[in-house]
Amino acid sequence: MQERRQIYYIASGYDWRPDEIVSNAMFEHSPHKSYFLKVVPHEVANNEDYLARRKTEPSLEQYRVEMCPHFPSRKDAIFLNRTLEDAERWRQHGSRADYNLYELLVRDEQNSCEVNYIWYNYCVRLQKSPSTEFRRVFGTTPEIDFRRSLQAYWENISTERFRCPSQLEILYIGTLEIVQKIA
Repeated sequence: MQERRQIYYIASGYDWRPDEIVSNAMFEHSPHKSYFLKVVPHEVANNEDYLARRKTEPSLEQYRVEMCPHFPSRKDAIFLNRTLEDAERWRQHGSRADYNLYELLVRDEQNSCEVNYIWYNYCVRLQKSPSTEFRRVFGTTPEIDFRRSLQAYWENISTERFRCPSQLEILYIGTLEIVQKIA
């Protein structure tokens, strides 16, 4: 019987070689970790999007600890994709246009979960504009919508019913081997 190999994909600014081993521990200074800093970096102090994301990350972490502590923390995980198409979609974001696409093989998975990034983005939008400017998905108050969106993120609730394609990401704790650089 042939062993099943778990493969993931990633869009990354790193220049890795085939057979190189990477892990979530290597990303101590990744951009999303900056949202947990106590001091707002001067260069982004007035950036509304950065500040909204900075408010959203601790809320997601608090919800995770309270409701699903068995899931990996966003601040500790490496963000992976189940399909090459999903990794390519991440690469098409403006700031990642020059990122490389990699295929990765699971070596030692300690913990992982699949979440729907669209709910994270919705939480950020609610932080930026809780008023009527942004349509409330659940038709409740911004506070209740925010809490329900935190839950939907961790429960990986599909967003297709809201006419918005889901955008899945894998929060991964463990090591992986670089199989190949795809692009």
